Amino acid sequence: MGYIYLLLAVCFSAAIAIFAGFYNKKNKESKNANGIYNILLSASATLTWLIIYLFDFSFDVGVLFYSLLYGLGYACFMVGMINAVKYGPVSLTSFMKQLSFVVVCIWFLIVKRRLPSTYEVLGIVLVVVALYFCLNSDKDKKQKASLKWLLYVAMVFVGNAFCSIVQKYEKAAFDNQHGSLMMVFGVLFAFIFGLILYNKGDKSEWKQIAKKTGVFPVLAGMSSGLANLFILLLMTTTLSESLIYPGLAIGGLMVTTLFSVIGFKEKLRCSQWIGLIVGGVALVFLNL
Repeated sequence: MGYIYLLLAVCFSAAIAIFAGFYNKKNKESKNANGIYNILLSASATLTWLIIYLFDFSFDVGVLFYSLLYGLGYACFMVGMINAVKYGPVSLTSFMKQLSFVVVCIWFLIVKRRLPSTYEVLGIVLVVVALYFCLNSDKDKKQKASLKWLLYVAMVFVGNAFCSIVQKYEKAAFDNQHGSLMMVFGVLFAFIFGLILYNKGDKSEWKQIAKKTGVFPVLAGMSSGLANLFILLLMTTTLSESLIYPGLAIGGLMVTTLFSVIGFKEKLRCSQWIGLIVGGVALVFLNL
């Protein structure tokens, strides 16, 4: 059963970036389309987690503090994701999301004041090498990573890492309890943040955008909730974390990259393929 959970977690995790890619391709000229995307995605994720929460009901007011922090990180991630796939490749954007695990690793090394293991050192070094190959521009200006993509992908990177760190602190503080409670209020806070941001932009085309392409953020939000659900279920199986986390990282990266190349016709340079492969090896080392 553990391998089925792993496969489903990989597929739903990869689907988030893929649905964002579809949405952007159909709303290139629409006004404030990304704002609508964030509202529908976070609303869908909130509803998904609310249903999950009803089957895992618990309450502790102290968890709401962690939910607020998670909501900030999730809002940063979702704003970064939908904009990053607008200005850059879906495959590399998803790859940067996976690489954000290195921040989590380094953070807890610092907090726990322990020296990194040999595998962790190798993983961190390989992450740097992977970033060099993926982001290093060549002489062809068309291939240069745009400043906007770098900015938004940085939001994906930081937001995803921040969410993972908050989750780990919440689990430690409440002895692995109230996970669903934190998630449902976390994505609810993200919805509120998204609503505030959307209200500052143009709202004239929201009906047409929602009717034409609203299904994509709704499916992305459901995928986000279900991916996290199956990750939580994986923790209850006999599979070791040294298999689960590399499997999630590498599996999600492979699915997204293959779909981006085949479905979205993205063309990656040779150096970027090398970066993806090196990054995949790095993720394995970081999770050993």
